[in-house]
Amino acid sequence: MRRHIPSMQNLLAFHAVAQFGSTVRAAEYLNITPSAVSHQLRKIETLLGTKLYRQNGRKIELTSAGTRYANKIGEALNLIAESSAALDENEPHGNLTISCSEGIGSFWFSRRIGLFASQFPNLSISLLTPKDDHDVYRNHVDLSILYGDGNWKNMQVHLLHSLTFFPVCSPALIENMGNISNPNDISGYRLLHHADHSAWAAWLAAAKVKNVDANSGIVFEDINHSLSAAIAGHGIAIADNVLARDSLRDGILIRPFHEEVPGPKAYYLVVSEEKRKQPACAACIDWILSEIR
Repeated sequence: MRRHIPSMQNLLAFHAVAQFGSTVRAAEYLNITPSAVSHQLRKIETLLGTKLYRQNGRKIELTSAGTRYANKIGEALNLIAESSAALDENEPHGNLTISCSEGIGSFWFSRRIGLFASQFPNLSISLLTPKDDHDVYRNHVDLSILYGDGNWKNMQVHLLHSLTFFPVCSPALIENMGNISNPNDISGYRLLHHADHSAWAAWLAAAKVKNVDANSGIVFEDINHSLSAAIAGHGIAIADNVLARDSLRDGILIRPFHEEVPGPKAYYLVVSEEKRKQPACAACIDWILSEIR
């Protein structure tokens, strides 16, 4: 098959000559010399083994075979041009602003955003931390990845991941302080909290641990800080199955117990119907849904 396919330079030169009937005008159109056009014509005839044209003074006339070939080549080049134009029109480009909750933004999305950016190099991407629950309604935000109850009125809401909560800590912490054989042994360790004491209180109750004060330990406003403190070996934190996934896989955090409790909320993708139709937003949503699976 390959021996019947001329180079693109051959085809463009032949197509131009077929259009203009002159190597000079074809050369001007292609921005090359007339001798270069003649060279391409000779190469295509040699390759195909068929007489495609004849010289009539300064004018070039196509043979019957050349006319048929020129028509087919014209159709093929038009199809290539149309396909290239359509690809450019549909390729996501411009600015894309994503509002992402601090935890999933730091421990999941920011660790994967380069994969998305590599697939869509014509996009300029901004990743923001939401200031409040109304960020989803602000015009400059294209889509949001949020921790919540799924109740955002007048928005398209996609459940990304349901959550379970469990304790995590650094392997070094266990090595330094001794192994933990059951949840009651947690009494000798510092508790690391995010925002308040509710997550630890819920887990301790579910694990039927009674000798540990859920209000003890350190409270961090930012989930990144509490998990960073756990990684550094300063105590045991409560994490969820999304935020801790990479750290557990990489071995920088471990689960000392199997006990877990269901999370009261989940992670959602939130977008307006109008924004959902935009190519950049649609491409990002499809990628997020595929990646989270």
